[in-house]
Amino acid sequence: MDIKKLAETLHPLERKVLPVLAKTSSFSELIKHSGLKDVEVMRALQWLQNKGVVKLKDETKQVISFDKNGEQYAKQGLP
Repeated sequence: MDIKKLAETLHPLERKVLPVLAKTSSFSELIKHSGLKDVEVMRALQWLQNKGVVKLKDETKQVISFDKNGEQYAKQGLP
């Protein structure tokens, strides 16, 4: 697709996300610097992917945190 034609088809959300994408590819940073909601950024990225402008890479991150007892044991040691 011609760049000029592509530019004419961009949605306003896509237009806000693209300049930020030039600086960062972090989803949280895109939200922060674009001023958009997370769902708006995700929607814009999906539209850009459908147009062949970007390729999304999905990474899952597991986070484990202590509950109240775990925090106590971590500080004081196990009984």
